[in-house]
Amino acid sequence: MSSNGAEQLRFDQGRQMNAVAEDGDMEAMRKHFEVAMKERTAAALVLEPNILAAGEVPCDGESDAPTQVPSLPDINSKVAASLWGSPGKMDRHYDRLLAPVKLIAAEAFGATSDWKFRAGAPPRMPRIEKPEPALPVIPVPPPKKVSRWHARTARPRLAKHRELKAEAAMVPSKKPRARANSTAAEAAFITEVLGADRVVVRGDDIDKEIQGRNEELAEFAKHRLDSRLHATQTSRRKAVQWRHQQIERETLFRTRCRASIIVHQPKQVEDAPQSKLMESKKSVVGMALILKGISCDTGALNVTFCPLMDNPSENELSEDEESHVVEPVPTPKEKEEFMKREVSGEDKRFSKGGSFLKRAEKEEGLDLGGLKTEIQKIKDAPSLFRDHKAMVNDRRRKRELNKKLRKVRRRYQDKVTAATKPKGAVEEEDRSQSLKRSMTLEGIPSASKLYLSSVSSVDEKVYRDILRRYTDTDAIDQSDLRHFLEGVGFKPRSKAERELMNHLLRNLDSLDIGFDVLFKEIIPSIRLGFAEIRSAELSKRFHAADADKSGTLSLSELLSILRWSGYFPKMQHVIQVVSEVVPELAESFNTSSYHSVLEKDILAPAQVHILAPLLEERSDSEYIQRRIEIADAMDLDDYTQQLRGQSLVDLYDVFLRRAKHDLLPFHSLLHLAVDCGLVQHRGPGFTEKLRSIAADEVSLQLVDQGYDFHDSTAVDRAHFDFRQVLRIMTQIREIENELIADVFAATDSDCTNGLSVEECMDCLESCGIRATGKQMQEIIPKLVEEFDEDGSGELDLDEYLEFAKFVADRIRKMQHVGRMETAGKLGYTDDEYIRLWDAFVAMDHNMDGMLEEEELLQAVWASRPEVSIDANDIRAILKDQGIGYWKQEIKLSMNDYLLIVKDVERLHLWRSLGEASNIEKESVESFIGFWRQLSRNKEDTVTAKELTKAVKTLPGGAVKMARVRTLQQVGIEAIDFSHFLQVMKVRGSELGDGDFLPDSDYSPPGPLSPHEHMISPSKSSNPAGGGSSTMSANVGRIKRGERQIFEDDP
Repeated sequence: MSSNGAEQLRFDQGRQMNAVAEDGDMEAMRKHFEVAMKERTAAALVLEPNILAAGEVPCDGESDAPTQVPSLPDINSKVAASLWGSPGKMDRHYDRLLAPVKLIAAEAFGATSDWKFRAGAPPRMPRIEKPEPALPVIPVPPPKKVSRWHARTARPRLAKHRELKAEAAMVPSKKPRARANSTAAEAAFITEVLGADRVVVRGDDIDKEIQGRNEELAEFAKHRLDSRLHATQTSRRKAVQWRHQQIERETLFRTRCRASIIVHQPKQVEDAPQSKLMESKKSVVGMALILKGISCDTGALNVTFCPLMDNPSENELSEDEESHVVEPVPTPKEKEEFMKREVSGEDKRFSKGGSFLKRAEKEEGLDLGGLKTEIQKIKDAPSLFRDHKAMVNDRRRKRELNKKLRKVRRRYQDKVTAATKPKGAVEEEDRSQSLKRSMTLEGIPSASKLYLSSVSSVDEKVYRDILRRYTDTDAIDQSDLRHFLEGVGFKPRSKAERELMNHLLRNLDSLDIGFDVLFKEIIPSIRLGFAEIRSAELSKRFHAADADKSGTLSLSELLSILRWSGYFPKMQHVIQVVSEVVPELAESFNTSSYHSVLEKDILAPAQVHILAPLLEERSDSEYIQRRIEIADAMDLDDYTQQLRGQSLVDLYDVFLRRAKHDLLPFHSLLHLAVDCGLVQHRGPGFTEKLRSIAADEVSLQLVDQGYDFHDSTAVDRAHFDFRQVLRIMTQIREIENELIADVFAATDSDCTNGLSVEECMDCLESCGIRATGKQMQEIIPKLVEEFDEDGSGELDLDEYLEFAKFVADRIRKMQHVGRMETAGKLGYTDDEYIRLWDAFVAMDHNMDGMLEEEELLQAVWASRPEVSIDANDIRAILKDQGIGYWKQEIKLSMNDYLLIVKDVERLHLWRSLGEASNIEKESVESFIGFWRQLSRNKEDTVTAKELTKAVKTLPGGAVKMARVRTLQQVGIEAIDFSHFLQVMKVRGSELGDGDFLPDSDYSPPGPLSPHEHMISPSKSSNPAGGGSSTMSANVGRIKRGERQIFEDDP
């Protein structure tokens, strides 16, 4: 076949494929294409026989290496037909059209191909994958030698590429070439199959996406937190606005309701005589008008008789008292229901008032001479309120009857008890039961109410000083009144207290409240109202604290009640308030120490109901005023004050205690975090976090002193003033709030943006705040109610942050007070306890609140440097106290540490007594070991009987027992360690051998060896034969009546 014939054949085949593509039949198009390829193959074999030797697929013309051309699936498109073109275009596409022929030739010789029909563009040759290396066990056939085929257009391009490649070795490498844009076929495929709105992510963009993923996540997390906080603040603001609107609407609604009742206003009677005016007052109409705010004398509305709020005393009417009240007309449905009840006999409690029909029949005859007004007609109509009033009176009579019956039953039970129990037990039980009944039934005693309903001169002076911050006149603005009341200690703690304060502030008539009104009306009302609301809980705690059932409490028991309520008053305030309320105790504080007065049962229930509210008010007021003073001195903004809260005062006190010359070293920052009760001070990485924040606060003055900012130890040597410490702790608090917010979001399972009581307990546990003790777990639900200011029953994020800080601070203070009480029982003062606590915290390196054995030894050395002690002594003390000495790893709390330090001091005292008695060190240690085995009491003494039983089996037991009897004869039953040494000494004992010998000038010899102390001193200890001692002579003088024991002769 000639070349012209081949061209004509290609032209005819192109025409046929265009026709098939226009019809859209893809199956016919594929079959026609296969037939055309076979014909072209036959023609190509005739024209170019060298094609049979082609062993490699030609490249794409841009690089030497063959490229893998991606294949697209078959689609219904007319792009293929448009690309075949007219006969004049066939020559330009000859080489590309010849590619399938070469593929078929490769298949004939065993070559693999993944070629598929590409719609939308001429097909490109795929890259042949390199064969995998053959396994050595399989013989590989020798490859066939075939010649390489190169297109004419590829030869110059390949030569240029080799030339550029040779030059590229001397030129530095450039960035990889950007990926080529999509071809027309790929664009058509994406648009038609995937859709025009789909975005295909290229492989080059994946690295950028991964690189910016962390930044996006961080920005998203910050945005989510900001959005949550913004939503919470917005909801709170809207809730406050809604409450203010409701209050305004409620006030307006009440005013309109009162005004709508007055349906008639009588004309003014100017010339009427006085007698007729008095008669009009006595009439039923006149009584109704007076009650509802219209004066019968002038006929004008009197505002003073028309309050906005109902008087609570109006509902408590006596039995003989008739009230004429204007009532609304009942609806037909209510009439029908009451008629049914009357017929069926239900609700017999309403029998006194009668039914509507009976009442209407009785009142039909009352016409008042045709002078019925509209108000009288409304009054004469059947009323639901009258039946309700009858029901209330009936219930009151039943309560009085039941009260009388209970009194009679109680008298009968008292007579039976008096006949069956002893007289003393009956009197004690009667006193406790009567006290309990008076506390539960009566609430606050009348004497307590009278005292709380007035303001003392001391309180008034304090209030006036605080008021000067709000005003320069003798009146305070109503908008500042709530802040003032909370600042002096009247902060509501429950829903009832909030309602009481809102009700009181809502009914104020003037915008400027005078000081006289404030001191005589507002403050006494709030104080008495709060005391009545808290009286039930106070009575319950009174009975719980009164362990001996004496009906009175000591000051220490009252302070424990206040501490469980969250108040920690200072001792000076306690003494001041007790001296004001109970003047007879003022002399006791002056003549004796307050520690002795604290344990006396001197407070009656009426005094407790006065002292508790006053101490709570003054404790809160003192904390708030100190916080304001510190904030003003440091010039703190509102955000920092709200963030720190009352813990600002604790932070300042701890700083003053630990700072030297108003500067705090870095290592004390950790101790300050523990003392201030930060939630996360025990968390991992807290020390590193604190160090990084403190490094930013290192002053520039340190550079002048020779420190370098790049020096890792510069922060350790730095000292900080209170402003810097406050900034550091504020940043720590912000981080802490973020952690609490994350826990809050994770605990809010129902996604209500609030936590219930159970969720608050779980969230506290997750934050590391553990409410230990049954009483603390009972208090937390009440605290949730206290911090739930909007009354929703749940705590939002802001409320929970305040709640968590308050609970953590309260638990810390309770533990601190408990440790102080333990130290006080051991005989330590407050200053000594602070010194021991500082040593404990300084040696607690892992900050877990517990000391290990090595840390314990270092803490003892730090607190008692004058004592010589080692690890063996610590082990002996632990064994003596029974504190986990058998365990390999010991964990000791602060209370254990106090007991151990007390034993260390006692051990030092024992050794000093042994040294003063001229006893060798080894002998003293053996005596100490024997003394620890005895059954000692809290005063570190043993009874004479116990000691006699212990020394009976020892060598020289008869002499030791005689010495014990000598101590008994002189009146010493409780034997301490100094007496024990005199009993155990072999020679030179002041007790002698237990016999009363005549006086002699005997001087004890020098110290003896350890084994000589256990030998019986039956023989004379004096080589000259005189065996008496000064103790024997003194005992003899005691027998003769001379009270000079253990004293030398003058």
